[in-house]
Amino acid sequence: MGKAQRLFDSFKNEGWTLLFSLFFALTQLVGYVCSRATEEGNWELHWPPAWKMVLGVLAAWVAIFAIMRLLFWWFDRQGLREPNSWKPFAPEGFFRRHCFIIPAVVIALCWLPYLLVYLPGSLPWDGVRSMNQFITDAPLENHHPVVMNLLYAGSMVLGRTLYSDNLGVLIIVLFQSAVCIVAFALSVRQLTRMDSPRWLVVLTLVFFALHPMWGASAQVAFKDTLFNGVFCCFVLAVVCLLYPLRKRPLGAAGPTRRVRPKSPEWSAWALLTVAALALCFTRNNGIYIALPTLLVLLAYHLITSKPHLRAARRFNCTWAVVVLAAVLGAHTLAYQVIYPHYDIKTDEIKEMMSVPFQQTARYLLEHPDDVTPEEREAIEAILPYEQLPDLYLPDLSDPVKESMHDEFGAMTDQEKSDYFAAWFSMGLRHPVTYIEATLANIYAYFYPWHIVGPDIARPVFSFYILQDQINQSFDVHYVNSKELRDSVTSAINVPIKMPIVCALYSPATFILLALTCVCYALRKRRGLPLIVAIPFAMLLITTLAGPLNGHLRYILPIAAALPLLVGVCIGPVKERGTAHDFEQ
Repeated sequence: MGKAQRLFDSFKNEGWTLLFSLFFALTQLVGYVCSRATEEGNWELHWPPAWKMVLGVLAAWVAIFAIMRLLFWWFDRQGLREPNSWKPFAPEGFFRRHCFIIPAVVIALCWLPYLLVYLPGSLPWDGVRSMNQFITDAPLENHHPVVMNLLYAGSMVLGRTLYSDNLGVLIIVLFQSAVCIVAFALSVRQLTRMDSPRWLVVLTLVFFALHPMWGASAQVAFKDTLFNGVFCCFVLAVVCLLYPLRKRPLGAAGPTRRVRPKSPEWSAWALLTVAALALCFTRNNGIYIALPTLLVLLAYHLITSKPHLRAARRFNCTWAVVVLAAVLGAHTLAYQVIYPHYDIKTDEIKEMMSVPFQQTARYLLEHPDDVTPEEREAIEAILPYEQLPDLYLPDLSDPVKESMHDEFGAMTDQEKSDYFAAWFSMGLRHPVTYIEATLANIYAYFYPWHIVGPDIARPVFSFYILQDQINQSFDVHYVNSKELRDSVTSAINVPIKMPIVCALYSPATFILLALTCVCYALRKRRGLPLIVAIPFAMLLITTLAGPLNGHLRYILPIAAALPLLVGVCIGPVKERGTAHDFEQ
């Protein structure tokens, strides 16, 4: 009975690990099948026989569980380590005393070659479209956030007034790069001051400085680069609030007695306020990231504050309410007052319809004869029925959703009701088709062995200037020769085409690492890392509902904040009791 009980307890303790391992195994099967669908094969998914799928999933499940269990064992050992005694990381060490300036300088120097080679910076479709809002007679809309459009257009006008359009692009690139460098350097500083393992601090700095995706994104003039830094600052603020640091005398070392955590300084709440507001107006899904996180933070401080820390409880709860009010107030003022006053279109119907539209298009591709006259009429009212099978791309919903009869995606209530009635009845007849359409549009976010972008003429990195197609008034051009740029671009893109190595450029790698951290926190029953993971989860959910499958730039914010999540999941040093309560 004793052995059976111990076996049951062991299984219960490893329940989350087993569950996540199974999820990872299933996503690898789905990714393997979906990544091999071809246009010549009518995008059909060829699933292996049932017995092969079962054996394959079981083998992958066992292997992934073993890897995760080994990784978690290593994480456990990190929590038992001695405080950093390596001289540069010691309290009086050079790196510890300059743990913001050193990372900032190193990252800036490593990004400088990208900025110089592609001087003044690359300008893709999104960047030009943002500037058009306030420079040309393009209609005002919030598809790309209006605040970002105004910022970019203002920078372009400033550069044009001072010297040239090239200077305008350079101003944007330098501003975005500076925000990201500050955010990433602050992350390294936070890990250092939390006494995270020195391997994590060094690896984080190397990751930000040397991984090509950061330098490549730094030289692109569009909102996604800035969002990387803003999201990282938001997560950083949450970490600072949940893991407040206490000052200790310079040179203090060794085990330290437990002390009561002090209230986070107002500066951490101020950072959270600024980052939350920036999050909401840098990318449209920012509000869905900020609000859930702020609500959980408020609930956490209401529920967990100790009776003898009433002052700290009032301080934290007051600030949480202030930040929530600021975010809700600013968002409501913008969307309910300012945007309607200036006739700025804020409806994102096309984006929200990405999933059902993809399912409808795949249905018409696979079952063109199994559609009733009423269903066809409902679809034809908003979409070009005959063209949908040819427009369908499993990894990209843009061709389908952009084919709506109304340019801005407007539908009457009757048209919407009729369409969803048709969509529902068709899904009841062929639910597998709908499931496959959804899997084909999200699998690359969990399958790191296949890079989607180049397959649909969507490069992973934006090394180009696009202006003639949507704005011929801009005079933007690269300063350096095409030969130099092409050689650097080719060198950066080589690993993307290499087996296994391509996983370093896959969004799935960073998502799976984040999920692994969540699994570890659940296994250890640590609640604070789960709160830190909320922004990651909300960003992932909104990305999965988007139009493009497996694009790296949508997941770069998760990669930017991932070291912080790893740092809080590993946990405090055992000998110090509350290691995160100290600061140099």
